[in-house]
Amino acid sequence: MCWLAAGLMLASMSSGCSTLNACEASDDDPVAYKGGITADGYYLSSAWSGPFLSFPAGKRYALYHGLGCVPMHVAVWVSFSENGAGEGSSMAPSAGNMSIVEAVTEQYIQVKNDTCSDMYLLVEASGCLPGDGGVEGGR
Repeated sequence: MCWLAAGLMLASMSSGCSTLNACEASDDDPVAYKGGITADGYYLSSAWSGPFLSFPAGKRYALYHGLGCVPMHVAVWVSFSENGAGEGSSMAPSAGNMSIVEAVTEQYIQVKNDTCSDMYLLVEASGCLPGDGGVEGGR
């Protein structure tokens, strides 16, 4: 009898596990974002204290940086508050698939939230790569 109960429990757990990774993430085209701060060869999508960009599951942004070149350095920061590093909030560098950099060009940086979590986003970029081209990833 115990083996039967254990078998039924394992069967129900394994069927439940298959749905744990599913989420209702969109996979839309990127939203063009032309805001942010560009000065002296640096770009920030917002101030460190926010408001950060809403970055729900599956969201894509094409962030137009205005640097006039392909950035040499790109960093992505995430927070669970739109206030970023503002009072009562915190932020951290993005890790893993929290944000995927899909393209870096002379015009924009394209990022995607490849998780099932809703977050807030800040992107920074600086420097100029010599030459023309950019880096384009898969979609």
